[in-house]
Amino acid sequence: MKKMSAFVNLTRYFFKQDVFYQSLKKGGNFLPGFHLPLSRTVAFGAILLFSFSLIPGLGCQSRIERHTYNLQDKSTSKRVLAVEALSKIDDKRTVKPLIEALKDKDPDVVWRAAAALGDKGDKRAIKPLIATLKYKDFAVQHFVEAALVKIGSPAVKPLIAALRNANSDVLRVKAITVLGKIGDKRAVRPLILVLKDTEMDTVRVAAAIALGKIGDDWAVKPLILALKDPHSVLQDEAVTALVKIGEPAVGPLIAALEDTNTDAVRVAAAIALGKIGDSGAIWPLIAALETRDSVLQDEAVTALVKIGEPAVGPLITRLKDISDAMYMIVIMMLGKIGDNRAVQPLITALKNKDPGVVWRAAAALGKIGDKRAVLPLIAALKNKDPGVAWRAAAALGKIGDKRAVLP
Repeated sequence: MKKMSAFVNLTRYFFKQDVFYQSLKKGGNFLPGFHLPLSRTVAFGAILLFSFSLIPGLGCQSRIERHTYNLQDKSTSKRVLAVEALSKIDDKRTVKPLIEALKDKDPDVVWRAAAALGDKGDKRAIKPLIATLKYKDFAVQHFVEAALVKIGSPAVKPLIAALRNANSDVLRVKAITVLGKIGDKRAVRPLILVLKDTEMDTVRVAAAIALGKIGDDWAVKPLILALKDPHSVLQDEAVTALVKIGEPAVGPLIAALEDTNTDAVRVAAAIALGKIGDSGAIWPLIAALETRDSVLQDEAVTALVKIGEPAVGPLITRLKDISDAMYMIVIMMLGKIGDNRAVQPLITALKNKDPGVVWRAAAALGKIGDKRAVLPLIAALKNKDPGVAWRAAAALGKIGDKRAVLP
């Protein structure tokens, strides 16, 4: 009797999970005027259980139907629960109702549906997801983008089509962003066209960012042309993109640096070359130090310091035949780089007649911290210029040698 009771309870529990129980719980009334006793109800349940073992997915289908029906419920919480339930069912038949859920008015339903479709990776979701990129809610946009990125390569052509045909700039920007994150090179030429032709700055900025993420050589020249654009944000993003592309951009950037027609482009090129850090840019950047444009000069200095040790030899060589003003700049740079090869040329600079050169050399030697500079710096303490003596004392303090301490 106990075994029978347990079986009855199990059967009842099973049918509570499915639409078939809706008939059983009415007392077994399958036909008008016909009633099954408990024993036959249990037997019928056993037959259905056996049927489910022979027909995989039958119970799953009914669950999908129930959750799909709940997507129409007035209660947002029920619709959310329905989406979450469908997301956990590993069945392609869940894709269609989840696509329909993208049309829901509540963003909590929509972003969950988008996330679920991304996890399932079904191609049928691509176009509906692209259409949902226009949704105004930030969370929805985020999860739709993430879903399309997860789907990946199959989404590229539809995204390019959306990029070309969309009337909404918001949709175009989002499509461009997703293409950049997917990183497929099929998107490069369409993005270059956008960078060149569109009048919308936000769209062009998005295109520059995406081209940087994809990192294809084809984008170098169009991005350098974008450095001439008056829109400062576009210039900045073009620089960032060129830096990400790296070595293939070095030659064109050097050419841009040497083009004296546009100072803004030269400045941007110097910034990019410094961030890339290629040694091939050292001599062109040293040449740019001679410019009268203080902004370009500052960026060339910053770039050479970023390149660092490879620039030390050329900078020391350059000390032999430059003006006093340039001499001071190079000394300062050698101190910032901090390479010991600069110690001897800087000690020599302590003997210069210009106090501005001497105190800068003393400061640079203090930054490098090499003890070969101790005695020359002690001698510099006697310099008549108070600025030189002060910098020499500060440098000796940084080096920390006992010889600098008075007996």
